[in-house]
Amino acid sequence: MLLFAGMSVLAIDATAQTAYTVTENMALMGPAGPTMLMTIYRDGNRALLDQSHGPDKDNPQGYHIRSFYDLAAHTNYTWDLIHPEGGCGTATFSGDWGDPFATSGSSKEELTKAGAKEAGMETVNGFTTKVYTVDVQGTAVKAWVDSKSGMLIREQMTQANNPPAVMVDVKQMSMTAPSASVFELPVSCKSLASGPKAPTEDETIAAETGGHAGDYVRAIMPPDANKTKGCSVVVRMVKAGTMEPITSGFQLAVDVTYDVNHPPNYVRGTGPNGKETVSGGGIRDVTALMKNGAYRIDNPPRYFNLESYWGNAGDAFALIYTQCFGPPQSTLLFVVKDPANVGKGGDWLWARSGKFAEK
Repeated sequence: MLLFAGMSVLAIDATAQTAYTVTENMALMGPAGPTMLMTIYRDGNRALLDQSHGPDKDNPQGYHIRSFYDLAAHTNYTWDLIHPEGGCGTATFSGDWGDPFATSGSSKEELTKAGAKEAGMETVNGFTTKVYTVDVQGTAVKAWVDSKSGMLIREQMTQANNPPAVMVDVKQMSMTAPSASVFELPVSCKSLASGPKAPTEDETIAAETGGHAGDYVRAIMPPDANKTKGCSVVVRMVKAGTMEPITSGFQLAVDVTYDVNHPPNYVRGTGPNGKETVSGGGIRDVTALMKNGAYRIDNPPRYFNLESYWGNAGDAFALIYTQCFGPPQSTLLFVVKDPANVGKGGDWLWARSGKFAEK
């Protein structure tokens, strides 16, 4: 995929690969941020991401994290090589895990949609590449794509009055299986791997909704392009497990103009009535416009920002990617684990089918 200020702009259709080692530099937090060195190892259903940067003034010890992915079981284990005392973290995942050969879209289609033009052939870091250029919201983007595999080798962006900044730069690539020792887990992770398995994403959704996981789709994940247009959205809050509607005790704020490439600076505070106040960008409090605990957004953009405030129970913020399962409308649910303590978590889910999708 092609990165632009931390987000995917162009999806590159690369030939599927299951055994390789790829080493690349990647800019963090945009062109002005630090650069991370990342090596991705894969051998069949085993993959490992090794990520490091620093030390620097903000992190004198540096940063060095490894994450092992079991692609068949959809579980991953993460540990810190600098601070091993932190133990091992485990989680489940679905979708993209960081595969540099991910086939998330058709190169010709996505490049054409973005208006990219082919600009010849160049050799970059020893790779023979096709060059593409495009202007995205006033920023000149140049991409070098490996002519054999279709993988993005380098991405450069140039903003007005700033020098070119390299966002992604692949240094080495080997198409042979890594050594088995690469995938060896530390003791702290082995004990977790041999113990009770963490619930899968589908099991988590089924437990939260008390129904079938297939009826719901996580709203914080980018969808297929054909699912983003042609509907309105109805936002509802519900209690996990029972899915009982929550119609009071919270505030809702929406920003349908949110730009991930130029995030607004929100100013938050507390009003004289004890309610949360927020301003900046295009955000506005829509609590007073809700009807029976629901708020309708007509013709939403590809993504938008939602914030909910629950008083002493906490706050919940999310960037929502629009998905349309209508027309005429799609239902977006915030499934709250505990309305008295929102900090315990919750999930933003699209109702793809079932009783909530019919409302």
